[in-house]
Amino acid sequence: MMKQRLVLAGLAISIMALVTACLPSPSPAPTMPPEPTAIPVLPTATAAATAVVEPTTGPEPAPTRINLDAGSPTATESGTISVGGMGQYVVALQAGQTIQAQVSAPQGQVVLVVYGADGMVLLSDHVGATNWQGQIPTTQDYHIDLKSTASGAINYTFQVSLSAQPQPSPQPTTKRIQFQSGATSAIEQGSLAAGGRDRYVLKAMAGQIMSVSVSSSEGNVILVIWGADGTVLISDHAGTTHWSGTLPSTQDYYIDCLSVGGDPANYTLQVTIPPGPHPQPQPTVKRISFAPGATTAVEHGTVAAGSLDRYVLKAMAGQTMSVNITSYGGQVILVIWGADGTVLISDHAGTTHWSGTLPSTQDYYIDCKSGGNVDLAYTLQVTIPPQPGPQPTVKRITFAPGSTTAVEYGNAAPNTSARYVLKAMAGQTMNVSVSTSQGEAILVIWGADGTVLISDHAGATTWSGPLPSTQDYYISVQSVGSAAAAFELTVNIPPA
Repeated sequence: MMKQRLVLAGLAISIMALVTACLPSPSPAPTMPPEPTAIPVLPTATAAATAVVEPTTGPEPAPTRINLDAGSPTATESGTISVGGMGQYVVALQAGQTIQAQVSAPQGQVVLVVYGADGMVLLSDHVGATNWQGQIPTTQDYHIDLKSTASGAINYTFQVSLSAQPQPSPQPTTKRIQFQSGATSAIEQGSLAAGGRDRYVLKAMAGQIMSVSVSSSEGNVILVIWGADGTVLISDHAGTTHWSGTLPSTQDYYIDCLSVGGDPANYTLQVTIPPGPHPQPQPTVKRISFAPGATTAVEHGTVAAGSLDRYVLKAMAGQTMSVNITSYGGQVILVIWGADGTVLISDHAGTTHWSGTLPSTQDYYIDCKSGGNVDLAYTLQVTIPPQPGPQPTVKRITFAPGSTTAVEYGNAAPNTSARYVLKAMAGQTMNVSVSTSQGEAILVIWGADGTVLISDHAGATTWSGPLPSTQDYYISVQSVGSAAAAFELTVNIPPA
């Protein structure tokens, strides 16, 4: 039955194909001439839409403006800085005002950068400073950037304070010095009113030797020279009419011709820079360490002709430091400055002794500089007496029955100390260590009879040694950072 249906279906298909083939083909539709078409003109927007548009970054975030005046001389800000980011503030200041800026963050991982709207750098990030104080040179906006060096987001607290009222003296116009093609010297002439000054600026490279001199018929014009980064080459306190030296970095250098007499003065300024840089190798820096219990450290060395030896030591704000150098067969002079750029004494003073109160807790650099043409042997002596201050509460350390070790936990605010005492016997060996989970702390250990086992100048976090006598021994855990120190103190005394 199925077979018959298939045969009938095939027959029907064949008949339909035959009928279709016999039908006449339809006549084609008459063709019409094509419509005339205009050449399309693409509008500008359509053409632009086909172009590749480069991605653009968003606008830089505007700095937060801080307003300071006599009624509100201090402002405090806090926030969070992302990885590689910075906090940005701006404040309008007037020439002669003195400000202090300070930033606090864990482990000091946020540093200050201070510069004017005209590009003058007052404090660069290379200094790594968390505190800065200085006098404002010109009336303008000043930017204070808080730059993070942390590997993650970090919280900070920032404070800026106005310390003095603006001075009325106007700032001089700055004229750029240009050297003629092929020339190594430039000469400028001018006239100054009594007490006036003219300012010049020129670009020079690190290692070049620059010589500057000013002469006046009245003999009452002196030089002041500094770099755009704040490095002072010669100050008005030197009262000099001539300076020559090797430039420390590639930047703009400013030269002031300052009238110090009571009459107007005509002057001639000459600046000479021989061609080509003269690179000077940086000296190796040796860290000065104090022996346990000592307040004086002595270094001996020999400085090559026209060269210098460099030392560094850590000291705290408020401590008094005395530095003295003696040399044999010639003169070796001192140059002393802080890691934040604060100059305590420059080479222009030509001195072999300095004593004074240290302005902040930081590293201080001491250069022993030869001014002669022969190698010179010298002895350098640095003395820092222990820092006076209010006495902290003393906690007595007790050992559990049968134990030879005691552990104490505590906190010390910045530049303060926590004090402990324990009784021990002559000949016993005492081991002391301190570690911090936040901030930085060092040990100071002495006996009730005044014997110092280790002083703050050592900057040590561990001490071990035999005890000289049977008595009370004091252990001071001293915070030395800009943040509070959370510490763990461990004292171990094995059986005698």
